[in-house]
Amino acid sequence: MNISNTLSRRLAKPEFPRASSYEHDWVFETMMGPNVLWLAEWASQAVSLRAGMRILDLGCGMAASSIFLAREFDVNVAAVDLWIKPTENWKRIEAAAKKFDVELDESSRKDLKPSKAKKSA
Repeated sequence: MNISNTLSRRLAKPEFPRASSYEHDWVFETMMGPNVLWLAEWASQAVSLRAGMRILDLGCGMAASSIFLAREFDVNVAAVDLWIKPTENWKRIEAAAKKFDVELDESSRKDLKPSKAKKSA
C-alpha cells in the first residue's frame, strides 16, 4: 500500500517524534481506530518507562502499540486482543520488530507473563 503524501504529512507530528519516525504505510495498515503510536508516545510522557519493565497491552489490536513500546523503551510487553489472533500478531511482530520481548497466548488471558526469550526479526 502506498498512502498519499497528504495522509503521510498528517501522520508526521512534531509532538510525537518517535511515532512519526515509523513507516507511514505500516502505521496506516495497523490502524484499527486512533493512531495508537501517538497514544502510546503521549502516555509514555506521563509514565517513567524503564528497560525491562513489564507492560500489559490489553486490547493491543494489531500489536502496533506493543511493537512501539518494546522497540522504543526496551520493555517486556504482553500483548492481548479479543479480535486479533495471537498468531496473526506474532507474524506482524516478527516482521516489524528489531528487538522485542512479547508473549502472545490466546488461551491464557488470565495468566500473562513476558517471555524470557528475546526474539528478532
